[in-house]
Parts: sequence; structure tokens; C-alpha cells
Amino acid sequence: MLEERLMMIDEIYNLANKINLNTDYYCFFSTYPHVRGVSVSVTPKKNYLEKLYNNSSVEYDRIFKTHEELCEGLAKVIEELKKFI
Repeated sequence: MLEERLMMIDEIYNLANKINLNTDYYCFFSTYPHVRGVSVSVTPKKNYLEKLYNNSSVEYDRIFKTHEELCEGLAKVIEELKKFI
């Protein structure tokens, strides 16, 4: 189950790279392994201080959340990032 969530993190990372290379946006991706989470934000390249999408805490492994809840959160990020491609 953790492997599935890590594959979703990999997809988020790849989408972030595609956004940075092929669009008019910057996508910032950070991992926080000490809290088992990632942070993702998207800004226009002309004004990177303007946040078009900001999800500062997406968890991929927590004892108090179910696998489905964690996958749902990651899937929402993937869905939002695809809007910028």
C-alpha cells in the first residue's frame, strides 16, 4: 500500500517537472520525509509570488489515516496539477 502512494508521489514529481519545462508556470515541489509529506505550489513565471495553487502539506504515510484517505489527498493534487499542463 505504501508503494502505491509513493508511486503517486512520483507522478506528482513528474507533473511538476512537466509544468516547469513546458508551461508558463513554475511548480515548486518539496519533500518532507521527517513528517512523511510533500508540498506543492504553482505560480506564474512572470510573478512567482502569486500562488495559483498551494498545497503545503500532503501526507503519504500516517498511522491515523487510512490508505484510501491518503490516496484521496494525493489524487487531488495530481488532478490539480494536470490542469496546468
